[in-house]
Amino acid sequence: MIQVLDSTLSNMIAAGEVVERPMSVVKELCENAIDAGATAITVEISGGGLEMMRVSDNGSGIAPEEVETAFLCHATSKISKPDDLTEIRTLGFRGEALASICAVARVEIQTKAYGYDLGAACRLEAGEVIYREETGCAQGTVITVRDLFFNTPARKKFLRKDYTEAGYIEESVRKLSLAHPEISFRYINERKEKIFTPGDARLENAALCLYGKEVARELLPVRNDYEGVRVEGLVGNISLYKKNRSMQTFFVNNRCIVNRAMAAALEEAYKGLLAGGCFPVAMIKLFVDPASVDVNVHPAKLEVKFVNESAVYKAVYWAVKNAISAQKITPMLSVQPETAVQEKTEQPRDIPQPQQDKPPVQRVRETLPLQKYMEPPQPHIPAEPSAETVHMVREETTPSRRMDPALQQTLAAFLEEQQQPKETVKTDEQGIEPPKKDNAPPPETDKAEKPAAAAEEKVQQTGLSLEQLHDYRVIGQLFATYILIEQNGKLIIIDQHAAHERLIYERLVQQRGKRAIAPQQLLLPEVVTLTPVEKGFVLENLSLLEELGFEAEDFGSGDVALRSVPAEVETECISDMFMEVVTLGMKNANSLTPEVQERMLYTVACRAAIKASKILTQQEMEQLVDEVLKTPNTLTCPHGRPVTVALDKTFMEKLFKRKL
Repeated sequence: MIQVLDSTLSNMIAAGEVVERPMSVVKELCENAIDAGATAITVEISGGGLEMMRVSDNGSGIAPEEVETAFLCHATSKISKPDDLTEIRTLGFRGEALASICAVARVEIQTKAYGYDLGAACRLEAGEVIYREETGCAQGTVITVRDLFFNTPARKKFLRKDYTEAGYIEESVRKLSLAHPEISFRYINERKEKIFTPGDARLENAALCLYGKEVARELLPVRNDYEGVRVEGLVGNISLYKKNRSMQTFFVNNRCIVNRAMAAALEEAYKGLLAGGCFPVAMIKLFVDPASVDVNVHPAKLEVKFVNESAVYKAVYWAVKNAISAQKITPMLSVQPETAVQEKTEQPRDIPQPQQDKPPVQRVRETLPLQKYMEPPQPHIPAEPSAETVHMVREETTPSRRMDPALQQTLAAFLEEQQQPKETVKTDEQGIEPPKKDNAPPPETDKAEKPAAAAEEKVQQTGLSLEQLHDYRVIGQLFATYILIEQNGKLIIIDQHAAHERLIYERLVQQRGKRAIAPQQLLLPEVVTLTPVEKGFVLENLSLLEELGFEAEDFGSGDVALRSVPAEVETECISDMFMEVVTLGMKNANSLTPEVQERMLYTVACRAAIKASKILTQQEMEQLVDEVLKTPNTLTCPHGRPVTVALDKTFMEKLFKRKL
């Protein structure tokens, strides 16, 4: 039988989209306060928001006769006709927030509108009005929400612990504070003030109050105008970055949103300036004609659609690029980008900076025609040093044994070739490549090259079992990255980082199986600054982190203190490694399966392992090789890269034309 749902049940269903967690309630109430013209907003919570949330503002308030109407479904003062949907200038316009909230909670409201001597007080429970009366109160509105999801226990059991939910609320208040620096925000959790912004309309002052002096001093102003798109905000210089995107915030017409085009433009502007796995800090505000953006494509209004997304991309890209270029930053490039980690360093003052042959980016934009300005810049990338150059540098610094320079150069070319993807060529039964479709004759090759090409079949990458090695000799170190071993007519090359990473991972797995990963107590605790959501995840999973070798505790504000870390980890990489573990855990927060926990151990092992380009003594190389030989399952690192490559003696002899 088909029937029309009553208003209470339909509002409870609608609340499933609008009210996902306590943070959703705070966000909706704060947006209503902003639309009401408030200049000061206070958010108070207890019990992670489930017990109580209170949002107070000094806005225009609600007329006494309209208080009950405000809680009806689709009741709003912000639109009245279909044409209003094409130019939405307010944050809330659907009229779903108050109706959805009071359908799953107990709500109290006190409000006083302009021009009224008395205000109104009203209490609702599960969508029903319990009482309503006149009262004396200050100008504005105070809404208190208690016992969220009291009548929908199925929704309540999917929520996280109190400090995690409080972290989501604090993060939401932070974003609203950045979106509206002209409003003074105050956030109180369990009677402790966590956030206070001055409301002086200066974004840099709001960022200072939210993130502290160390972050604020590294922020650069951003501004650009392009094809009706105005960009403002702050971005961090290259010494300020995070291991995730938690400090990247985007706004459109002062509405916090998620947009791939803006995020892609930001990261493209930093391309070549930050090492892999590092993400810039940014607070970017976009202002466009409301008619050119659709904010009604997501129930929580998080995603938007632009009429001209290309213009948005280019406006953001050039705004950020101009800000960075004004600082005369020299890109930090690495020969080994997959293993190099960029540190927070400043340019030495005693090294003269090269003069710029080209005008700054802003001047280029003013003088070049629009078509030229639209094209992305072509950054100058220095040529990669040759094998001879690398060999000369290593020869001066490496104390270990050396090979003949000609052989080392040949091996360098071989290893470089192995890193490049090879095209698969179909051959017939005799191993001859068939002619091309255009029947062009195959290019003639020198007869001396054929034996070397055929000798490639003697190269083994992953089929070698080091456990079977006996009577080996450690020759030395190549490029401060590979250990060379001679054994039974073979030259065996070990990737020192991959090998050490596998050894550490195997030890961690064994220790964790016994619930006893060996920790090392830190002489001084390592203080790590986190976002509210990240800190909530850490506090909620202290036992899991302890199983992984981390002893963490709350250190106040947005910090946690690490008292101990896995014994394998060196102290200089503790913060970055811990952030990578937290980021990986947060991506899988709803299902921290054993597989996810193993990937966390991958991160610990990778960070703790010997890095490529680290020079080892002969004793250190022999000790590492000996440990690899005694450990099973060392053919690949935890990420699947081969630990060893073996070159057959016949292959080497054909390279030097000793055999045909």
